[in-house]
Amino acid sequence: MAKLSFILCKMTSGKQAISICLIVAALHSLNLAGAENSPLPPALADRYTVRRWTLDDGLPDSQICGVAPGNDGGLWLVTPRFLVRFDGNTFTSMSMPEQTLQGLNESLFIDSSGGVWVYGHNGAFRYHEKTGWQNLNGLVPPGRVTGIAEAPEDVLFIAHRDGVYALKNGSIRLVLPESELLSDGVGTIRNIASADDKTLLIDTGETIYAWNITPDKKFSLNAAMRATVLLTNTASKQPLAYANSRCMRFKEGRWQPLPEIRPVKPRSYLELPDGSLWIGHDAGIDVFDGSDWQTQTQSVLYGPASVLSMAIDKESNIWIATTEGLMRLRRRVLYGVPLDGSADSAKISVLWVENKNRLWAGLLPGGLAMGDADGLEPLLVPPDFSDVALNALYREKNGKLWCGGSGGSLWTLQNQSLQRIEGVYAEGVRAITGRGDVPTWVATRRGLLMYNLEKNRLVEMAWPMDPVLALWLDNDKTLWVAHESRGLAAFGSESNTNERFYETIHPIRTIRTLYRDRDNILWVGGIAGLARLNGESAFIFRNTHGLWNESIRQVSEDNKGFLWLGSAEGIMRVAKRDFAEVADGLKRHLSVRIFGAEAGMDNESCSGGVFFPFGEPPCERLWFPTAGGLLTIDTQSLPARRPAAKIEFVSIEPGVYVELAHTLDRFIRRETAPAGNPREILIKYTALDFATPERVRFLHRLTGPVTQESGLTEERQVVFSRLPPGNYKFTLNACNGDGVWCPESAAIYWSVKPFFWETGAFRLITVLLCGGILVIIVRTNERKRSRLKIEAAEREQSLERERARIARDLHDEIGAKLTRLSLLGTMVSEDSQHDESLRCQIDEMAESARETHRAFDEIVWSVSPRNDTVKSLSHYICKYAEDFFSSTPVACSYDLQETMRDNPIDPQRRHHFFLSVKECLNNILKHSGATKVSISIRQMENNLVVEVADNGCGFAPQDVGRHGNGLLNMRERMRTLGGAFEINSSEGQGATLKFAMPI
Repeated sequence: MAKLSFILCKMTSGKQAISICLIVAALHSLNLAGAENSPLPPALADRYTVRRWTLDDGLPDSQICGVAPGNDGGLWLVTPRFLVRFDGNTFTSMSMPEQTLQGLNESLFIDSSGGVWVYGHNGAFRYHEKTGWQNLNGLVPPGRVTGIAEAPEDVLFIAHRDGVYALKNGSIRLVLPESELLSDGVGTIRNIASADDKTLLIDTGETIYAWNITPDKKFSLNAAMRATVLLTNTASKQPLAYANSRCMRFKEGRWQPLPEIRPVKPRSYLELPDGSLWIGHDAGIDVFDGSDWQTQTQSVLYGPASVLSMAIDKESNIWIATTEGLMRLRRRVLYGVPLDGSADSAKISVLWVENKNRLWAGLLPGGLAMGDADGLEPLLVPPDFSDVALNALYREKNGKLWCGGSGGSLWTLQNQSLQRIEGVYAEGVRAITGRGDVPTWVATRRGLLMYNLEKNRLVEMAWPMDPVLALWLDNDKTLWVAHESRGLAAFGSESNTNERFYETIHPIRTIRTLYRDRDNILWVGGIAGLARLNGESAFIFRNTHGLWNESIRQVSEDNKGFLWLGSAEGIMRVAKRDFAEVADGLKRHLSVRIFGAEAGMDNESCSGGVFFPFGEPPCERLWFPTAGGLLTIDTQSLPARRPAAKIEFVSIEPGVYVELAHTLDRFIRRETAPAGNPREILIKYTALDFATPERVRFLHRLTGPVTQESGLTEERQVVFSRLPPGNYKFTLNACNGDGVWCPESAAIYWSVKPFFWETGAFRLITVLLCGGILVIIVRTNERKRSRLKIEAAEREQSLERERARIARDLHDEIGAKLTRLSLLGTMVSEDSQHDESLRCQIDEMAESARETHRAFDEIVWSVSPRNDTVKSLSHYICKYAEDFFSSTPVACSYDLQETMRDNPIDPQRRHHFFLSVKECLNNILKHSGATKVSISIRQMENNLVVEVADNGCGFAPQDVGRHGNGLLNMRERMRTLGGAFEINSSEGQGATLKFAMPI
C-alpha cells in the first residue's frame, strides 16, 4: 500500500497528489482495521488461525455468555436464551425450562458428573443428556446466581444473593449467609471459586475472602489486596484476582503477584498448557507469556467484540465466547513467507529451493525474488523481464540461474547479468532439468527441447507437438516426460528418442508433477489421482483410497518417511508405508493427515512448481506455493495427531415397522417416519471433530437380510428403504482430518417387522388353505373323472348290449329268413327241372340269397361286441377264407398261432383290417388264377400280422394301380390303421401280401 501511495503521488502533482495520498492512507488504515480478525495481540495473532461462527452459521443468539468442553466430548455454549451443544459441525439448541425467563442467562458450569449448569438472573438449572433439566428453584430461594464452584466429595457451592449454598446428594442447605460475610451490609457476592481442595474464594466486588472449608466455617479477610474482580478457570484451580492494574494469581495456597496490566474490564480468564495466562476483556485478549503482558491494540473500535468466556478442548482448540459470536483459535502449522516486509505472503509462480533453505522465486505477475523462510526480497531486473510470468527455474552449480516462462522466452541470470537464450522458440516453458551443469531438457507448450552443448542452443525434438507439463531425470539419465494429452513417457538417454508410454497410469489424465523418492519409487500426480510406479508395477490412489482431493499438484518428501501432497484443496501428509500397504492389498484406506485453513492456509489451492537441485535429499522444511501466497512448514515441529473423533448418533427416525433393538442415549431424538414408508429408517450421525469437522469421513455397513457397505463419505445421514423383514446391524466408523480412525465402530441394532402377509402364521394358514383348496379341486376332478368314466363305461356297456341285441335280432330274424329263403329256392329249383328258364332264374335267386346270407353274417360278426378281440378276428379270417374258397377250385390252407394273446381291439379297426384281407382274397380268386392259397396269422411285437400267399400268375409291383384300385385301397386302409402293407410278387411266381396292424 505504501508503494502504491508513492507511485500515485509521483504520477500526479499538487492537490491531486495530496488527495490521492490521503485516500490511500485512509484505505490503508481501513485495511489494518479489517485485518484485525484475531482477538489476540498482534505479536501473537500470527501464531493462530481464527474461525468465527455467527447467526448466519446456525447460532441461535449472537452473544455467547459462556463456553466449556463437556465430559461427553461436545462443546457446550450458553446464550441469553438457550443452552447449545456444538459437535464441530452443527449447533443443537436446547430451550430452557418453561418456568424460566428468556434472555437472562449469564454463564455455565460443568460438574464432574457431566451435568451442565446454566445460571444467571433466572437462578440455576442443571441439564444432563440422560435425565434432562433439573430445576433448583424449589430448593434455592428465587434470585440471581452469580457463580458455581465444586469441591471434593461432589459438593457444589452456589453463590446466591442470600449467601453461599452447598449441594450434596440432592440436598441443598445455606452454609454461609450473606449477613455473616458482609457485616457492614455493603456489596454482594459476585463470584466464587474453588482454589484448592479446602479453600473457597468469595468475591464481594471489593474484597476477596478465603474460606477454609471446615465444619466451623471460619473465614478470614485476605490481607494481600482488595480486588474487584475474581476470574475463574475451569481447566485449573488457580483463580485470578484483578484490581485496577494489579493482577494476582492464587497458587500453592497464596496469592502471587503478576506484572501490572493496563486498565481493562476483565470478563474471563484462561490458562494454557504452556503456562501462559489469557485475560479476556472488552477490547480483546491480553496474554501473559511468563515475563510480560502482550496487549491488544488500542483501536478497539475496529477490533473484536467483548470476550465473555474462554475454554480449551482436548484437541488444543481455544474457544472464545464473545458478544458477536463464537471464535476458534488453533495453533498455526503453515506460515506465510512475506515479500519485502509485507504482512501478506509472497505470491509466486515457481520456486527453486537449495540447501540451507535458500530460495529463488518467480513472482506474480512477474520478476524474481530471493530469500529464506523469514521473507523474500525482489531482485532488480530489466523492464522487459519484469513482465515475464515464470513457470520454471533451474540453477547450475556455478550459480547460473535459468528462468523459463511465458512469451517464448528462456533467460539466464548470473552475477546480476540477465541474458536471453537464443534458439528454438521456447513457448510456455514449464520445466527445466539437468544434473547440476547446463540443463539438458526443457519442457514447453510445443513439446520437449534438448540443449545442444556443442552448438550452445536449444534443439526441438522430433516428437509430436504435445505440451509437456513436467520432467524428471533419474540417476541413470532416464528422462520421464509428462505429456498433457498422451500421458507419461520415458526414454533411456539423450541419444535414445524412442518413447515408452505407460498406459497403466493413463486414468490420472493430465499430469502435473513427477517425483522419485529415496526408495526409488516414482510418484506421478495428476488431476485425477496419484500414481505409484514401482518398477513395472503401477497403482493409482484416489478418493476411494483415502485421498482428500485427487488433483495432485506437488509431491514432496520429508526425512521421516512421509509424502506431502499439495492439492487443489489443501495439503495431505501420508506415510509411504501406508501407500505400499494399500497397493499390496494389506489395508483398504490410507491414513491421511490434511492441512487446510485451520493450519494456516488462507487459500487451500496449491499451485505446485517447486524445483530443487538434482539429488537433493529430503528436508525438514517444506515449501508450498498456493493461490494465497508461499507457505512453509517445519516437519519436525508438527503438533501431535489429534485423538480419534467420537462418533454420535444424532437422531433415528424409524418407520412404523422398524423396531430398535435397544434404547439409546436420551439426547438422541427418535421420530417415526411417515406411514407411507413403514420400512424406512433414517439415521443421522456425527463425529466430534472441532478442528476440521468438514474433513471428517465416514464408513458404514449394514448387515442382515440385506448387506450394504459404503465407501468413504462425508454425508452425515443415511436412509435405508424397503428393507425385508429380519434383524439388522448398522456399524459406523469415522476418520478425522488427521487420518485417525476410531478404534471401535459404533453400532445400532433394529428389527424390521413383517407385514401380516409375511408372517409365519399367515403363510401357514395360506399354505393350509391353498392345500385344502387344491385337495378339494383334485378330489372334485377325480370324482368328475370317475363319474365320466362310469358314465362312459355305462354307455359302452349299453352300446355293447345294443350291438349284441341288434346282432342277435339280425341273426335270429333276418338270418333265419334268409336261410329259409335259400332252402326254398333249392326246393323250387328241384321242382322246376323241366322248365330250364325258370330253373335258372330260381338258381340265381337262391345264389343271391346265399351271398346275401354270407354278407349278412359278416355284418353280424362286425356288429357283435363279442368279436372285439384279436383272437376272434383271427379265427373269423380263417373261417371266412375257408367258406369263401369252399365252392371254388382254389385249395385254402391256414396257419394260426396256437398261443395268442386275446387283446381287445376297436370294432372299427378290426372291421377295416378284415376288409383289407377280404379284398386280398377276392383279388386272388378273381385275378390270380391260383389253385392254392395259404394264410398265416401271427402276433409279432405288439402287431397282428396276416400273410396271404398264392401260386397264381403274379404281377409286377410297379404296375400297382394301373388296372384297378384294390391294392391301393388295401394300402390306404392299412395306413389309416397305422399299420404296414407289403407286397412281394413277380410275374409267373405268385404273390405274397403281408398285413401288419398294431394291437
